[in-house]
Amino acid sequence: MWGAIYSFFKNIKNALLFILFTGFSFSIAAHIVSPQTTILFAPFGLGFIPLLLATFIIGIIYLKRNKWIALAALLLVGLSFKFITGSVALNFNQKKEGLKIMSWNVKNFDLYNWTKNEETRQNMFRLIDSIDPDVMCLQEFYTNKNQHDNLTALKKLGYKYCSFFPSYSQKAGGQWGLAIFSKTPLQKGKSLKLNEKKSSTNQCVSAQLSHNGQIYTIYNAHLQSIHLNYEDLAYIEGVKKEWSILDKLKSWRVIYKILTAYKSRGQQLELLLNKSTTSTNVILCCDLNDIPASHAYHVISQHYQDAFRKKGLGLSNTISIGLPIYRIDYIFSSANLSVNAYEKIENALSDHHIVVSYIE
Repeated sequence: MWGAIYSFFKNIKNALLFILFTGFSFSIAAHIVSPQTTILFAPFGLGFIPLLLATFIIGIIYLKRNKWIALAALLLVGLSFKFITGSVALNFNQKKEGLKIMSWNVKNFDLYNWTKNEETRQNMFRLIDSIDPDVMCLQEFYTNKNQHDNLTALKKLGYKYCSFFPSYSQKAGGQWGLAIFSKTPLQKGKSLKLNEKKSSTNQCVSAQLSHNGQIYTIYNAHLQSIHLNYEDLAYIEGVKKEWSILDKLKSWRVIYKILTAYKSRGQQLELLLNKSTTSTNVILCCDLNDIPASHAYHVISQHYQDAFRKKGLGLSNTISIGLPIYRIDYIFSSANLSVNAYEKIENALSDHHIVVSYIE
């Protein structure tokens, strides 16, 4: 009897170890296998950090119990080592010199009052004013000519120059898109189409500026969103609190949106890199909508340096949804430029946190 019980639990343990090692292997593959080739690995990247920690702990625990299990676990950790720096950084030397650039998904400046606070829009302007960047790249930007005239409001803060190409405009005057704001003149403003849908905010705008005698090309890009609606988000939050409310149809709808977005981002990134890599002294602010444990990040980091990896500290999650380990907002730059500092500024005014970097 006791032998049967022992064998039962041993089999469960082996099955759990197999699932863990397979899942971690797939999360490593998510970095290097394009979703265009197969979508199988991409979602496992979301679990890269937890699976890494679990596998490392198993490797340590089994050092004296079972050397083969320990070897397999630590070998997987070793294979993942080159990708860890995209998710975790340990830089303590900060030098706040050079062009101060800020990137923020402003979620339409709380146009629909999702924060349930009428003061949110004005608080966002106050926060921008306190940060005082030289250049701002704003995703999900909105403006109109009435009570939400955000172009004029930012000009009053000193950002007189703007590269803004609306991806969608209403007859009533409302405009949505991406925008680059600067305190110094912008030149050669352009729009790069990344999405076939004319109304999509998943696009890119660019402009050039001069700072301390150096010409920089600024790109502001927003790649494919998952487009989770309020019902989807409410369902996810509910499941986090009570697993019993799991629903097959709602779960599949969320999963389908996630998988579809992976493929779209791959296509959009190819268009973005084809254009941006022809420029020099590039600073690319990007709501990538993908984490470092992804093929999209792996591809873009082969062309540009990541400000977080150069000067960041810790995990630096940039979105308030899900686990506090997900970084989807980035400031990239050409390898010939120097990244002097990086900072994440948490806030509850948008569902995205602010990232700031000093580059020269």
